[in-house]
Amino acid sequence: MPSDSDGISKAMDHDPGGKRKPPKRSQDVQRENDDFYKPFYKLNYKRVFPELIGMAEYTVFIESRKEGVKLGNANPLILAGFFKNEIKELTNIRIINASKVGVVFARTINANDFLKNESFLEKYD
Repeated sequence: MPSDSDGISKAMDHDPGGKRKPPKRSQDVQRENDDFYKPFYKLNYKRVFPELIGMAEYTVFIESRKEGVKLGNANPLILAGFFKNEIKELTNIRIINASKVGVVFARTINANDFLKNESFLEKYD
């Protein structure tokens, strides 16, 4: 003999006004969500600043390619030494957060040269 509580719970599942439990997520749904939030990458594409803009501040954000290495926590004098010796016309170095550093340039040409500089990345990986 079915109890009244079984009938109530079945009625709640079909009742549009009743509260339903959310469906359980499966591993497949979680993997789809992870893929959904991945950024789009295009091979051999370099994002650069437009050339025909006047004098302003152009900030290039830098973070390490190695997981766990936090550039923002490094000694600012050591960072300044890396950048001053390798990069021309650098105006400022800003610590953005624990993992990012902002390198500021006064001209677009210098900022774009730094973005295209692959030897710096290989040397200071």
